[in-house]
Amino acid sequence: MKVIELLPEEAHPHANIGDTMKAIHALIELHEVDYLPLLDDYGKVFGIIDNSVLEESRQADAPEASINPWEICNRSFNTAGPDSSVEEIIAQMKSTVNHNGFVVIAEEGRYLNAITSDYLIGKTTIKDESPHKVDAVVES
Repeated sequence: MKVIELLPEEAHPHANIGDTMKAIHALIELHEVDYLPLLDDYGKVFGIIDNSVLEESRQADAPEASINPWEICNRSFNTAGPDSSVEEIIAQMKSTVNHNGFVVIAEEGRYLNAITSDYLIGKTTIKDESPHKVDAVVES
């Protein structure tokens, strides 16, 4: 099964590179997500904004206006194409500790959506033995 067949119609929220930190905080709180893809002016994924990094920036007592999202985003992230199989997505989730359970779906670098292990759990039969290990069998 291709991952595109499992994706929700509404895309996972994202931030834009020109957004303020205040706007990004608001997006994360509104959508109750841990990660936001950060898109450049061309709709390509520049990096991932991680909720824990946002919290660290808040605790650093730096004024939000002085922090730019591209400075604190993680440039290393999992990505896959829309035609990737669910098994390929799961293999990515299992093979990395960085943003474990979060994969950006992009085509030619342009953001389409993102998928989380929590979402896959709802759409597949997944056995999650630890935060860094995800096994799944797709239900037909």
